[in-house]
Amino acid sequence: MKKKWILVAILLLIVLINPNKIGNLSNILNKKSVELENIKKVNIDKNSNYVEYNKNLVYYDGNSLKCINGSGKEIFDVAFSQKNLKLDSNRFIDILDQDKNIVYSVDKDGKVVAKKSMNKNGLLYKSIDNDSYLYVYKKDNKNIVNIYDYEFKLVKSINEKGIVTDIGYSDKSIYVVSINTEDKLKSTINCYDYNGNLKNTKSIDNSVILDLIIYKNDIYIIEKNKISKVNNELKTLEEFEVKDIKHYSNIYKNSIYIIENDNKIKYIYKDIEDIKIYIENLKGIINTQDSFIIYSDNKIMDNKGIELKKFDEKIKKILFIPNNMLVVELESYIQIINLKS
Repeated sequence: MKKKWILVAILLLIVLINPNKIGNLSNILNKKSVELENIKKVNIDKNSNYVEYNKNLVYYDGNSLKCINGSGKEIFDVAFSQKNLKLDSNRFIDILDQDKNIVYSVDKDGKVVAKKSMNKNGLLYKSIDNDSYLYVYKKDNKNIVNIYDYEFKLVKSINEKGIVTDIGYSDKSIYVVSINTEDKLKSTINCYDYNGNLKNTKSIDNSVILDLIIYKNDIYIIEKNKISKVNNELKTLEEFEVKDIKHYSNIYKNSIYIIENDNKIKYIYKDIEDIKIYIENLKGIINTQDSFIIYSDNKIMDNKGIELKKFDEKIKKILFIPNNMLVVELESYIQIINLKS
């Protein structure tokens, strides 16, 4: 009996010291299962691609650029005859015509607000804050980052040493992620101001940065075996050691879910916590803001592994849009779904 009371006292002490540690995950797992409601089916082809913009879905169907909201209502439909387009979502909806090396920026109403012929071999194009634009292209086996002002006048041309894999930005800084394999494997994040002046650098040896996610005032660096939270000067705030990340979710309120290579699910907030369900062949996980859903080859499941919806084709990817819209990409079409709590 004495041992029992000691155990109870220890548990109470843990809760008093860190009540969120137990309450947070418990609240997530005790959430009532969600319902999925089909809203719209969109046929796609090999030239199709899509992004989230302003809490709506923007997609290119091979003939035109379209935008629909969470109810399936069409907001705009703009004809684009180009085929090899690359979409991005930034200050505007950004389009890179990789065949003709022309960039476009489209506003929320479908109006083209910027159009410019650029250098050949374009890799990335982004409209960013402060009425600035970024364009990354390849020249002589080097990756060049050009910063332009609101009139598309060149502010600075930056010669990156490695291969540029990603670019993020805040209201004051531009973050360029690159990888270099000349001497040894090294990933680098260079932080520039909007005039192209180098402010800070962070290098990581023997690791590839899978993603750079800017969430409010923090930056998350996703690696295969680590998730790091850094500030806007790239100073480390928190580090979470994980094992061989296979999939990771979007971030909400500084929380993220990961699926490791052995299909174990973990929840990361201030600590790493195990989710006590196991399902083979998981293809992805979505942070639905107050819980999560997972998916396998052709099924979407809730946080207990219960099937919510089954499809007639394999799921390639699911995009979560923060108005409770799920965009499910299948082999020959996109299914837009409303997530109902």
